[in-house]
Amino acid sequence: MKKVLLILTLISSNFLFSQDEKNIHNVPYIEVTGQGKMEISPNEIYLSIFINEADRGKLSMEKLEKDMLKRLTSLGIDTDKQLKVLSFNSGFRNRVLGQKINTSKRYELMLQKTKQVPQVFAELERLNISNINLIRVDHSERETLEIEVKVAAVRSAKEKAEQMLAELGKKVGDPLFIQEFNRRNYGFQDEFAARTSSFAETESLPDLDFRTIVIQYNIQVRFAID
Repeated sequence: MKKVLLILTLISSNFLFSQDEKNIHNVPYIEVTGQGKMEISPNEIYLSIFINEADRGKLSMEKLEKDMLKRLTSLGIDTDKQLKVLSFNSGFRNRVLGQKINTSKRYELMLQKTKQVPQVFAELERLNISNINLIRVDHSERETLEIEVKVAAVRSAKEKAEQMLAELGKKVGDPLFIQEFNRRNYGFQDEFAARTSSFAETESLPDLDFRTIVIQYNIQVRFAID
């Protein structure tokens, strides 16, 4: 369940009035900056999984992959939609030197529940698949939420301009210029990597509390003064 916190902050601005001919179109204006901010809990956690024939001795890559898919499916993961192959190295045997090059594959797994992360680590470690890394976290509706934050930042700028001009008996006119500055921070728990090595050995799996994703935009707007 996503948790959304929307904060509209009025920050410092440059307050400019001018009726000089050097001004653009000779229009008096006010230039302000508004900020929109939103915090959401991630609902997409991306893991990198690397498997190699060497991980299972004499077992083939086909068997190793089949076992992995079975374990992931048992956790309620739709491997057709949530798992994709990033790279594949086909093994071969050098008959002259008698050397065997192991077949390997790298996957990207997308999880939608944080509780599945330690479960995946624990299940795959039991298959001797331990080369697993947390890549990033994201949200499935990020682009839509970013637009909401931008709109909030513009609204914040307009409200600020209205408050300042009201003190002077003026009103906000048409926007003359809009520029956005974004600051986005997609965070995840820093201690996660250090804790994953013991998942398979613990009786109860820990609850991971991922930090919220912070989406923040600053929008600079220049309004005409009526």
